[in-house]
Amino acid sequence: MKTLKRWFLVSLVLVICILGFAIWYANTIFAARTQTLVLAGQRVLDSTILQTIQTGEIYTGGPTEYVFFGKDSLGRDVWAFATAHSTYAELAANGLQRDKILSIAKQSPVDIVQVIHALPGLIDPHVQTQFSKVAQSKLVWEVYGKDQNGHGKYAYFDFYTGKLLWTYVLHN
Repeated sequence: MKTLKRWFLVSLVLVICILGFAIWYANTIFAARTQTLVLAGQRVLDSTILQTIQTGEIYTGGPTEYVFFGKDSLGRDVWAFATAHSTYAELAANGLQRDKILSIAKQSPVDIVQVIHALPGLIDPHVQTQFSKVAQSKLVWEVYGKDQNGHGKYAYFDFYTGKLLWTYVLHN
């Protein structure tokens, strides 16, 4: 019986240690991502027309970049982007709004029935990818959602025209 109690206590201590390490590690990663987002936000504030940031997100539709939405000094809506090489800002009114791109996505042959995420992204001119050759402008809308079969699907649309540029499906 003593052996059973000993094994139980050792197992319990081991589980608590592993759980504690996992929580510490997750917090470390989250803090690092938050710090890089804050630094990227400061870069776009310092180098673009963006004056105030309302939201900031990490965009992974190519090389990782940071996307910010906010206002310029005249109170206009602005999207701003920070890559490893540059920053760029665009007045939101110059491109399609999120609601419009979601409407286009639902009417396109992409077959996204449940939209989970939609975010504009910058095609970094300093990084050549298979996608940068397809895009005719610097900006795209990335729409992520599920198709009728429950598969994750990404669709990329031109930021200005809404033209479907490319798609890919995540198979389970």
